Amino acid sequence: MMKTELISINKIQALKIIEIVNNYYRVECREDTRKREIVFPRQVAMYFIHKYGNLSLTKIGDLFKRDHASVLHSLKAISDVITSPESVRKEQKLNLKELKSDCYKTQEIRLKDFELFGLRIDISNIIQEMNEQELNKVKEVLLGIEIAV
Repeated sequence: MMKTELISINKIQALKIIEIVNNYYRVECREDTRKREIVFPRQVAMYFIHKYGNLSLTKIGDLFKRDHASVLHSLKAISDVITSPESVRKEQKLNLKELKSDCYKTQEIRLKDFELFGLRIDISNIIQEMNEQELNKVKEVLLGIEIAV
């Protein structure tokens, strides 16, 4: 059970990165197309999900309906942009620098979600140990109504 929840927390972070990239480039990078104006943002999203997320290449590919080899190609393409001389691909490098901090901040989302997940487990354990009368009392307090037994 816990492993499934952690995967979904990582997926939430990945979806947030996709949203950040989509808003920045004003495109839908998960669109199934080979158009340049979509491909580069898709590669950027894959790169930042790999860098800051905790998903396998296969899981990243699944988000975009691509295989792990396509994700590897995207990682290499963006790494090439980053390592290219400043005069080459200047605008793309600037875009990556601007997106980097927003994508980095998604790690905070993952930590907060992990803390919430821990609280949910604690609450769930407490509720499981309660008897019917105690549960009714909690419902009364939370809902502000009296429950007849």
